Amino acid sequence: MPNTMTACPLCGAGAPFRVYNPAPIACHDYETMPEGSRLDQCASCRFIFLNPQPTPEESLAYEAVDEQWYPTEDMTEEDRYIHTVEARRAIEFVMRVQPVKGCLLDIGSNRGFLLNAAREAGYNAYGVEPTARTAEFSRREFGVNVFNGVLEDNPYELGSFDTITLWHVLEHIPSVRPFVRKTAAMLKPDGVLFIQVPYLDYWPRPVHFNYFDCDSLMRVLAGVGLTVIAAEVEARNFLTIAATQRGRASDTGPAGLGAWDAMALQAGRQQKQLEQLEQKLAAQAAAQQAQYEELTRAVHNIYASIARRPWSRLMRVVRRVIPRS
Repeated sequence: MPNTMTACPLCGAGAPFRVYNPAPIACHDYETMPEGSRLDQCASCRFIFLNPQPTPEESLAYEAVDEQWYPTEDMTEEDRYIHTVEARRAIEFVMRVQPVKGCLLDIGSNRGFLLNAAREAGYNAYGVEPTARTAEFSRREFGVNVFNGVLEDNPYELGSFDTITLWHVLEHIPSVRPFVRKTAAMLKPDGVLFIQVPYLDYWPRPVHFNYFDCDSLMRVLAGVGLTVIAAEVEARNFLTIAATQRGRASDTGPAGLGAWDAMALQAGRQQKQLEQLEQKLAAQAAAQQAQYEELTRAVHNIYASIARRPWSRLMRVVRRVIPRS
């Protein structure tokens, strides 16, 4: 049976939740949700999540759709090129923020393009990938070191990685905060965690559990004791954040927040204001459209009435409307 959420998975606030308006959705999520599910928004923290959520078995069935979106076998040269460029761009962002290369763990390593880019850049790269098909593809295609399984069963020691990447993973995780806490435990004391998720109004996969903006992702990280040290939004499509277990002195901001924390929170507030403005404008546009349609019907009825009148009666109407000078 699907898991009906009675508490917000982010802040823990209880129901009732608001049903999130699907109008801003830019892709296919609302059309391909599990039957009976909807997008709910927490009234307390405004986090958006799928409710009810599929069971683990149902999730695996929905993940099978992945092959239709990102085929593993028979990838075209264009697909390979695009994945390679995106992976190299991701590693460039990682290197700008984390000067220590050392050991990198990519959780949800998928087809291995990011692992391969990390290895080419000089990292000792390791991956964790739950899907056997994609794990095997990455080993065969790139010869990278990938554990086929889930995070809880991985063979790597706690506190052993300088860098951990979570690229398009958190939107698929039912219990986000415990997952991030387990991930952070794999970092060395000065290690950095990098996360990329689809930004709120760009969702390119058929089923996601969670829908993040800057504010909600910040809450997840702060809740497990991580401090944001870098952030980037790519044309409002993808949100990328880097966080560490130790705040950096130069990044300390007001009220104990890191500077990036404050910036992300401000961006979250501005995003909410933008959403409210968009809703207000949409409501005004709908009201004007309704008024226009009402006037159009009134004019049509007048012309129809005139067309039914004899000519003599029409002339009397004209004389009354346009008196002689």
